[in-house]
Amino acid sequence: MIVGRSGMFRDPGTFWHTVVGERILSTGTLIETDPFSFTRGGRPWIAQFWLAQCAMALLYRLGGFESQLVVVVTMLTVTYSWLFRRISFRASSWLPATVVLLLVLVTSAHHFHVRPHIATIALLALSFCMMVDYEAGRMSLASLLWLPPLFVVWANLHAGALGGIATFVLCVGGWIIWFLIGKESPVRGWRDAVLLLALALGSVAAVLVNPYGLELPRTWYRILHADLPTMIREHAPLTLDTVGISVLFFGIGSVAVLWSVGWRWPRVTWLIPLVWLVLSFERIRHSPLFAVVAAVALAEVLPKSRWAKSWAAEEPAAASTGDREKARRGFWRLCLIPVTVVVLSLAFQAAGVRLPIVGAGWVRLDPTYWPVGMVPELHKQAKGRNPRVFNNLLFGGFVIFFAPEYQVFIDDRCELYDGLLVEYVEGERSAPQRLNRWAEQYGFDLALTRRGSKFDRYLQSQDNWILVRRDRAASLYRRRD
Repeated sequence: MIVGRSGMFRDPGTFWHTVVGERILSTGTLIETDPFSFTRGGRPWIAQFWLAQCAMALLYRLGGFESQLVVVVTMLTVTYSWLFRRISFRASSWLPATVVLLLVLVTSAHHFHVRPHIATIALLALSFCMMVDYEAGRMSLASLLWLPPLFVVWANLHAGALGGIATFVLCVGGWIIWFLIGKESPVRGWRDAVLLLALALGSVAAVLVNPYGLELPRTWYRILHADLPTMIREHAPLTLDTVGISVLFFGIGSVAVLWSVGWRWPRVTWLIPLVWLVLSFERIRHSPLFAVVAAVALAEVLPKSRWAKSWAAEEPAAASTGDREKARRGFWRLCLIPVTVVVLSLAFQAAGVRLPIVGAGWVRLDPTYWPVGMVPELHKQAKGRNPRVFNNLLFGGFVIFFAPEYQVFIDDRCELYDGLLVEYVEGERSAPQRLNRWAEQYGFDLALTRRGSKFDRYLQSQDNWILVRRDRAASLYRRRD
């Protein structure tokens, strides 16, 4: 809650996701055309994350950005503390669990924002745990029947469901191949193989259970095949910065642990983190997903590694059924403490009670990152003017939320802007003079640029643009009549 006060509100999607959810809730209808931009206004566009967006809007109604932050932080805390408990229990020691958890956090923290992607991190961890437990014999085949309904909900929350479904399909394919060649596999016969194939097909079909039908997977296809890695930072390949080095170190460590087991034919789920590691090299946004998958797999591999004896405690005596039941009741009683804290936090925020960390008014948007001081001027300039504003891509979602009377030039809904996104990125990097041509083409006379950007420096040098106001994050210009 302390770090996320500003740090988890650095993605423009937080703002427009909330606005989309509010529109769906207030009108009772789904959005099928773009309502926010003047460059693509009226074109077909679907709210592919509609379920998560409605949840974000409901939380904002309840207690503003603070309630959104509480829920996101809770989801992350539950996910990672659960992974820590799983690793420490399987490895019989807190030491490897602590090391793995630190690597997971360093690898993932750059993607901790208030947006639907957090649901994908949590749901991938949950679904992969089910696959691992089935392969290890701790879960029956019938328990996997929960996966297709889980994927239905997930597909309506976030496109990351595609990664969860692909992971399950890979596991099913690996289990059946291992069975056919006579290696260790949870598949005991052809009946199991047929049932698993049916579950895999049902999981793939789960993406069609949505209010948009085939248009949802079509949208995912367009996003996957767009040239986003050259234009959007989170879609870019891995680089040797802090995140890249942590991913590389975590990947090498995971491979080393697997190698230390010394088995020629490891379990299928032990190999899945390698797939996500390759995907992380292709797009940095996959690194949190690699991290949770690797953590789940390491919980199984670490106890069998050659280093396990150096940290494992003496194996305790087998507990009786009564002892296990008593421990389970004690665990759920302990859960009442954090549940109470979260519920009280939401209650304080809904009631407008101002308390440090958990109360209303806690979230502070970074004024050096967002043009929070520019909002009154934007409202003032909108009176009696054409409600169109040129904006840096970063500010699109911010304007949609805080100055809804305007239509924006562009925002981070990459699937909508196709060729314009390419033009914009080229203009932002090397051809800011395109802004004058866009002004003539689209008819806007206001420009909100990021302070110090090439667009900002270009407009500052032009006689036909007047600086209206500048704050620590942005500059607002008006074109001369």
